[in-house]
Amino acid sequence: MISPKVSVIIPTYNRREYVQETIDSVLAQTYTDYEIIVIDDGSTDGTGEALQSRYGDRIHYEWQENQGESVARNRGIELARGEYIAFLDSDDLWLPEKLEKQIAFLQKATDVGMVCCAIWLVDEKDQKFRADSVESCSENNDISLEMLLSRNHVSGPSTVVLHGAIVQRVGGFDPQIRFGEDWDFWIRVAGNSRIVALPEPLALIRRHSGTQCYYPSLQKNGQRLADHLRILEKAFKTYPCMITPEQQRYIKGTYYLQAFVADMAVDAPDTAFEHLRVAYTLDSSLLTDEVVFTPLIVNQSVMFAENILPQGLTHGIEYGKRVLAQLHKVGVRSSRFERKVMAHINATLGFIAYEHLGPQVARPFFLHALWLDFTWWHNRGLLSILTQSFIGEKLKDEISQWVFSRRGNNV
Repeated sequence: MISPKVSVIIPTYNRREYVQETIDSVLAQTYTDYEIIVIDDGSTDGTGEALQSRYGDRIHYEWQENQGESVARNRGIELARGEYIAFLDSDDLWLPEKLEKQIAFLQKATDVGMVCCAIWLVDEKDQKFRADSVESCSENNDISLEMLLSRNHVSGPSTVVLHGAIVQRVGGFDPQIRFGEDWDFWIRVAGNSRIVALPEPLALIRRHSGTQCYYPSLQKNGQRLADHLRILEKAFKTYPCMITPEQQRYIKGTYYLQAFVADMAVDAPDTAFEHLRVAYTLDSSLLTDEVVFTPLIVNQSVMFAENILPQGLTHGIEYGKRVLAQLHKVGVRSSRFERKVMAHINATLGFIAYEHLGPQVARPFFLHALWLDFTWWHNRGLLSILTQSFIGEKLKDEISQWVFSRRGNNV
């Protein structure tokens, strides 16, 4: 039997409906030299019967006792016959040209061991609500080991294709890590080969009530922090010369901040404050860091807004205020930082309000962002929507056409 070029590994657990859409997105690929390996991690919702009935021998299906995603992916790796390995979570989707573009890139760039891509975030109904680029790539789109030692710059397993030989060299996923097992794996890959990110969104990452990293709880927050610190300690021990002690403290502090904002979101201010205090002790500059801290606060505010509209918009604003108030308890007061954070929250929620509820609902958020931070006056999209909210789309178009015609007459 001729081996396929690519082995697509899909771990799943009680996602009977989602996983069928996921498999369909593989079957719709323009690149067709692949095998599909589905490892069912103990589903009890009839997933196996549904998949075997619908797909038959078009997939390799295997059921195992529930042991977690890492064990399921590792079993898929054991069964894989392809030269390349592609991972796909059972609630995510691929755009039709994903494999074709990534395999072509790997075959051309022979020094690259792994390639990932940008993503679209989609909701439970597959509606796109945000495009996420690959974070902070270098000019040549490399994701270096140094970058990965600071944080996970890969947007999830569903974006990745890599050489099977690399997987055999670095080993599989660590079953002891529940949150960030993929990050730990990418670090080991980066220590053995070059990783490159394609800037084009080629995967759809679904956010829904079963997404463990998107809907926090106090227990999950604690487990996530413990796992992330474990990953960092492993990495710092493996690559001791690449990160200075000061950098290690800064990086660890960012994950305590992440736990802080997550704990505040589940109304656990005492636990949150302890994590904030540790972050402050590790590196006090983090608490006014616009590059690291601001996105954590804004992203959590966005989650409130996207979960329950329109009430979530108000919740998002109030959440930002509560978080900033906690900073005062450790003696950090920066009106500039606080105004910028709240302006960013207002502007971001304004765009969400505009998309789902219209320009009039977005207006007060945009006005507040402009009042708090003058730099938002340079955002043409914000100003255009704000103008529309006052004069209406039809009149806005008529004014634009009149201005254009006047310019033409003056040429």
